[in-house]
Amino acid sequence: MASGGYMERDCPHDRISELPEMIRLHILSLLPRKDAIRTGVLSTQWKDLWRCRFLYSSTLDFATTYVNEDTQGEFVEEISGYMQQYRNRRIEVFRLFFNPGDRFENTVKNWIQQAISCGVEEFHLNFSQGLTSCHIDGRLEYRRRRPELKERIFRGNQLAVLNLSYCRLYKRFRFEHFGFLEVLNLHGVNITDSMLERVVSNCPLLRKLDLSLCIMLQSLRVSGPLPRLNYLRVVNCWNVDVVEISAPNLEKFYYISRFPSVFLFYNISSLVHVILCSAAAEYWFRPNNWLEALVALEHVEVLTLCSRGIQHMFGPGTSASFALPNLRVLRLSMHQIDDNDIMNLYRFFKQCCFPCLEKLSIELPTTYEDSIIQYFFFDINLEDPPELCFEHLQTISIDNFEGRFNHLVLLQFLLERAVSLDHAYLTLRQDLNMYPNRQHMIMTISELLKRSRAPATAQIFLLFPAQDGYGYCRFTNS
Repeated sequence: MASGGYMERDCPHDRISELPEMIRLHILSLLPRKDAIRTGVLSTQWKDLWRCRFLYSSTLDFATTYVNEDTQGEFVEEISGYMQQYRNRRIEVFRLFFNPGDRFENTVKNWIQQAISCGVEEFHLNFSQGLTSCHIDGRLEYRRRRPELKERIFRGNQLAVLNLSYCRLYKRFRFEHFGFLEVLNLHGVNITDSMLERVVSNCPLLRKLDLSLCIMLQSLRVSGPLPRLNYLRVVNCWNVDVVEISAPNLEKFYYISRFPSVFLFYNISSLVHVILCSAAAEYWFRPNNWLEALVALEHVEVLTLCSRGIQHMFGPGTSASFALPNLRVLRLSMHQIDDNDIMNLYRFFKQCCFPCLEKLSIELPTTYEDSIIQYFFFDINLEDPPELCFEHLQTISIDNFEGRFNHLVLLQFLLERAVSLDHAYLTLRQDLNMYPNRQHMIMTISELLKRSRAPATAQIFLLFPAQDGYGYCRFTNS
């Protein structure tokens, strides 16, 4: 048979893009959302076409803040009217910001079921109406109850994004009907350890998991069949005491809560961005494996730590050392920095090697015990001073700088070791005129730069608030 009847592989014609738009839209309507989005790389004719793949789809947005109980019935009637109009149309995105109470809970559940039947792909359900309390569990004000959701109302769903805030999941909620789910955000929801395990096992397409104010959660175990998970954030889940992460494609892990007693990381070769910050004012229990946890972060490129974490890892009595060979950006949020804390910071720099560090950011606290000094002694010898060099460090940023003794010692320590420094930015909290010894502080900073090992091209910018934004003083090493 002659081969002329077959289309050559290197045929210059893009026949699939030459199809009429109606046919291309029909093709897209048969694809799951994630696959429809990917067609955007085929050609300019396909770019963003997926957004129009359902000709009669809609976004129903009822996210306006509503708190007036006198017109609650009118609000529900208005939404019900919209739902009646869209009964036979596809609903792609559904947003609701409303607390139904006992009176309208079943009505809201009917809306959810209708949206499911209309093929909704994104649910954003917030049942707080903005009436949250100051309690650590994020409870609602005025004893408002959170509606309870059972899994049966989600049967047959095609959800790719589910965002739930201030509701209760039925105790037997198993996440068995969420095979298409890619993004799950739970805020102020009673998810338990067993529920989280079911999320992990029953949502194979999940790529983003965000948990906040989930006080029923005690163990954060994310491992097993989660090949696509690349983002995990945990905020103010106060009762979590064990964190165990095994996710080969996880790229970002943010933990901002009370520190657990155990961190376990393994099979995290893709992890490049990590935040470990304590959200508790005081914490008396010291985690027992912090150093082992950090050793597992060998591939991380961006790391954020707080003063509590540094205390736990590199406080007195700790002598182990290790390297983070790929770390390029280090951010330190120092909630407090007295004499003991600053020595812990120096131990941290001594015991942890950052051969590729390029940018260092330090956020100093807004309250201090040490006073603004009258005179700075340039030949200060720190206890057990680290003999190290930041060979690739180019940018240093210190926020809330006030020229106090500890601040200047820290600046001296960094300038003496930043042999490739380009710029250092020192940001003051108040107008420069508020400092009684501002001229002495300026002279001290200039002298520290001249005595440093920074190259001749290095510059320091002292930034301070001014009427027209930020003013600055610039120092050069010449």
